[in-house]
This record gives sequence, C-alpha cells and structure tokens, in this order.
Amino acid sequence: MYKKMRKPAAQSKESAGMVTEILTKMKDALQDIDSEVCGTCMKNG
Repeated sequence: MYKKMRKPAAQSKESAGMVTEILTKMKDALQDIDSEVCGTCMKNG
C-alpha cells in the first residue's frame, strides 16, 4: 500500500513543478509583450 501511495505523490510533485514552470514562462512572455507594446506606444506618442 505504501509503495502505491508514493508514486502518485512523486508524480503530483513533478506536475506541480511543470505547472509553475509554465506559469513563469507565461509571465515572462506577457512581460515581453507588455514591454513591446509600451515601446510602440512611446514611439507613436
């Protein structure tokens, strides 16, 4: 029983790490888009 319970815990840890990685990547992408938009706004303004 213990062996069966350990595997899902490890998997959930891995998936949680992947989720945080994806979230940070999305945040970085959004920041890049924001800076690009700000740059174009400054040029146009």
